[in-house]
Amino acid sequence: MSTVDIAELTEKDHKHVLADARNMLEQLGKTSTDFSAEVLTEYGRRQSVLNLPYEECMTLVTGYSIPLRNRVIVEWNKLRSASAAGRRLSL
Repeated sequence: MSTVDIAELTEKDHKHVLADARNMLEQLGKTSTDFSAEVLTEYGRRQSVLNLPYEECMTLVTGYSIPLRNRVIVEWNKLRSASAAGRRLSL
């Protein structure tokens, strides 16, 4: 998913999402150039974006939404409980 898509979904300015994504990748020890791309805007200008794979995308967006972050934590706790009880539970 691109940072433009994330900006639209989260109703944030793209420049802020892009900065957050670059910061996140740096903290994860990854190079943002590995995810870099350019797209043309509706005005014909080139715009830098990052195309994030699933894990990086989820890492970024769960930091934006407390309810989403909570849902992820609840689901992981269910998985841990199920694992401890000897049964398998899927998300």
